[in-house]
Amino acid sequence: MVKQLDPETARKKPWLNRYQDSLRRQAQLAFLIEDARDQATSLQSPGGVRTAPTGVHSDRVANAVQRIDTLQREYAAEVDRGDKIRSEIKTAIEALPDFMQTLVLYHRYLQGLKFDAVCREVDRSRATVTKLHADLFDVRHTFNSFHVMSPSRPKLYNPKLVCACALLFTPIFGALLQARNWEEMGIPENARASRVWVRSTVWLIVVYLVLQALFRNEEIANWLGPYFLIVLWGSWMLTNGWRQLAFVNQTYGKNYDSLPIGRPMTLGAAGWLFYGLISFTMALGLSLAGIEPLNQSAPENGVVIRIPEGSDKPVIEPLPAPDDKNATTAPEHQDTTSPAATHAPAADTTNQSHS
Repeated sequence: MVKQLDPETARKKPWLNRYQDSLRRQAQLAFLIEDARDQATSLQSPGGVRTAPTGVHSDRVANAVQRIDTLQREYAAEVDRGDKIRSEIKTAIEALPDFMQTLVLYHRYLQGLKFDAVCREVDRSRATVTKLHADLFDVRHTFNSFHVMSPSRPKLYNPKLVCACALLFTPIFGALLQARNWEEMGIPENARASRVWVRSTVWLIVVYLVLQALFRNEEIANWLGPYFLIVLWGSWMLTNGWRQLAFVNQTYGKNYDSLPIGRPMTLGAAGWLFYGLISFTMALGLSLAGIEPLNQSAPENGVVIRIPEGSDKPVIEPLPAPDDKNATTAPEHQDTTSPAATHAPAADTTNQSHS
């Protein structure tokens, strides 16, 4: 019969694996740092003496130095995070009432040993070690002390709700809340990356405001706004937004205190109101200053088609300009009311016949 696992308990196993995951990440970063140093060394002169870099070579050296610095800071942050995780797990497993279970978990999750090696360390059979380990996750057994083996509950804004609301309130909203979440989880590097998105989005919206004011009478202005927001949100999700979704789901699951998002949403709505006010003010200012929208097509006056009296051929005439009100009705009045206009063609015909 297959054992049934409590969903809350089943999430504790990935929590126990976090320390080994952190060690693997540290090893990966150490390899990347060494590789970056090798690349920087290859940019030196053959004698190993650094020369004054110029042009493309200067850019490569600067990029190599920047990459090494970024990786080193990320490595230091991961080491601090790993030490914190190890302390949490060690405190949790030492609180278990069964000392043998504590030993099994210590060698398995903190030392990173496989079950065969754990058996040798605790001097027990594989069946015994497997049972000690499984008892901690089996709902048919009681493990009152094992409840401490859950991640410390951070206070976070719901990552899924943040990403969804960012589509409505722009990535400025999502990146600000995610930066706050990263700081709560003790990862300042990712918080700084989120703030970069805030600044970038602000500048992009400023550029869009200017373009919207200049091309306000063009048809493209009707659909460019929604398209701009969707592309901006998708770019943020692919480069930054999804990272917190995956991290929180893997590290905490639902084991965190969800902060109310009502106040941030109110501020987001106020942001849209401010945007509308700025947009209206810019359009009004340009109109008062006499600055017309770009690519504005000249109005067409159109034509008038009429058939003069005594003729069966239509006459096509341009419609007079709007400011020339007298010229608009002059031709029609001339044909219908003026005796001179009515009899002039007959006089011409008589003269032609005499000639």
